[in-house]
Amino acid sequence: MDNCGSSIASGASCAVQVTFTPGAVGSRTASLSVADDAPASPQTASVSGTGTAAAADTLSATALTFPNENVGATSPSSAVTITNTGLATLHIARIALAGTNMGDFSSSNDCGTTLAPSALCTITTTFTPTASGTRTASIVLTDDAPDSPQVISLSGQSLALVPTATLSAISLTYTQQVVASASAAQSVTLTNNGNTALTIVSIVLSGTNAADFAVTNNCGPSVAAAAHCTISATFTPVASGTRTAAIAITDNTAGSPQSISLSGTGQDFSLSLSTASPTVISGNSAALQLTVTPVAGFNQAIALTCTGAPLHSSCVLTPSSITPSGSPVAVTVTLTTNSQLLTAPGSVPLSTRTLAFTSLWTLLFLLFAGAAGLSGTRGNAFEFARARQTAWAFGGLLMLAALGLAACGKTAAVPAATTPAGSYTLTITATAGQLVRTSTVTLTVQ
Repeated sequence: MDNCGSSIASGASCAVQVTFTPGAVGSRTASLSVADDAPASPQTASVSGTGTAAAADTLSATALTFPNENVGATSPSSAVTITNTGLATLHIARIALAGTNMGDFSSSNDCGTTLAPSALCTITTTFTPTASGTRTASIVLTDDAPDSPQVISLSGQSLALVPTATLSAISLTYTQQVVASASAAQSVTLTNNGNTALTIVSIVLSGTNAADFAVTNNCGPSVAAAAHCTISATFTPVASGTRTAAIAITDNTAGSPQSISLSGTGQDFSLSLSTASPTVISGNSAALQLTVTPVAGFNQAIALTCTGAPLHSSCVLTPSSITPSGSPVAVTVTLTTNSQLLTAPGSVPLSTRTLAFTSLWTLLFLLFAGAAGLSGTRGNAFEFARARQTAWAFGGLLMLAALGLAACGKTAAVPAATTPAGSYTLTITATAGQLVRTSTVTLTVQ
């Protein structure tokens, strides 16, 4: 380079500077030629120099950018290659991290302290952010190359640790279910799409009819990032009609608690009697009407029984098994009582025995009366004695006959089959699986 311009005034001068960058080792020569309008133009000057061996380093990249990484997580490694493109050995003094967020990066290398001409080595770096946001640093390479130090810039974006709680469904609806019977389980999947563990504080039932539902889960105390768990619920209505509740999931997300609404319909039936306090005279019957009314579409088979009827009576339901089909069903309840007297086979009726016994004693009385009369009549002594003897013999036979008849009467039992008078409580029971409904009848027997 020079500062001569296009002309030089008389008596003036200018300077021409020459630099030497040898392309090879050894003596190097050249000449400088200046063309002008002087008579001796062009003027020439010889230049020479000696090239010596030198080192030179070349980097495969001067910057590394890491993709988004969760706080506390380590990224895959990235590498930069150093090549000695010089003619002399490269002496490496230091390879070190520097910069604002140098603690978020980790660097290692296999370069050693020297690098022969044409040889190469590798610097490997990883990114482990300690906070969210943009993180920056650099790797500084200090050596004996003319352009030392060389710098490799580092940058990475870190993500805050945030769990999520995503539900596969936010409501569960159960079909009509018979009261006191359990439904099949329905399930909801809880997924953590976040970058850190989801902490489960509680999974509980709440709401008006929480007792009608049961909940199980396999979530445990936490759900790892990108993992999921299952929450299951069953419906066992304790009463008929619409039943509602909710599952509340409390966790460490911003939207906690999450909620799953639950609803179902309980099916049932009711019993009603045309009269609950009938009065019957012993030996007569009474017919009542039992109405079975389905609730919320109940359509299961129902078995009917009656218990508690008094002695020598019956309680019969017709029919004894029904299946409602959306409308009330009428059942006849027949209450039958008894008033008969039972006589043992082969025995003499009480009225006959009483009449015979009375007649015999009457005849005996008349016989003795006649004998007494004979004692006061006229006649010889022989005839009187003979008549009295005959009367006593005949009276003795009558006495034996009366006693035998009386004894025979004592051996014949007369059990009564009459329904005792009084007030009785009868229970009508309707059973459909595990569902039992009852109605009571207060029966008065006169």
